[in-house]
Amino acid sequence: MLIRERVIRAIEIEKFMQSEECKLLRSSLPKRPNIVPLVLGTTLPREEVYKRIAQRLKERLDNGMIEEVEQLHNRGNSWERLEKLGLEYRYVSFFLENKINDKDTLFDELYRSICHFAKRQETWFRGMEKKGVAINWLPSTTDINTRFNGALRILEDANIMR
Repeated sequence: MLIRERVIRAIEIEKFMQSEECKLLRSSLPKRPNIVPLVLGTTLPREEVYKRIAQRLKERLDNGMIEEVEQLHNRGNSWERLEKLGLEYRYVSFFLENKINDKDTLFDELYRSICHFAKRQETWFRGMEKKGVAINWLPSTTDINTRFNGALRILEDANIMR
C-alpha cells in the first residue's frame, strides 16, 4: 500500500472513530470481563540459569540439532525462513552456511545470545511488576519438588486448586 493510501485510510478511520455510528456501535458491545490473571514467575540465580543454558545447548547440539536444521533446509525451507524460527535455528543456519567457522564458535555465539535473551526476559518480568502486575514467584531453588509444591501452594491460595 502506498503512503498516500495509508494516510487516506488513517484519516477515514479517525473520522469514523469520532462519528455517532461508532459511538452507537461501541455502546452496543458487551462489557469486557474483568480478568485478573494469575502470573507465576520462575527464576534462579543467574549463574545457575547460565549453567543450565550451557548444559541444554550442549545436549541439543550433541543430539542432532545441526542435522535437524540441515534436514529442514534440504526439505525446501530457505535459510531466511530458518533464521526467523528462533535463536538456535538462526545460528545453526549461519553455521551450515559457513558464516560461523566451527562448532566451538557456534556454541559460544549461540550461548551468549541465549544468555542475553534470558536476561531480557528477567527485565521484562521486572517491568511487569513495576506496572503493577502481581507476580507470584516460585521458590528460587534448583529442587524441582520444592518448586512444584510452591506452585501448588500459590494455586491453592488463589482458590484455583479445589
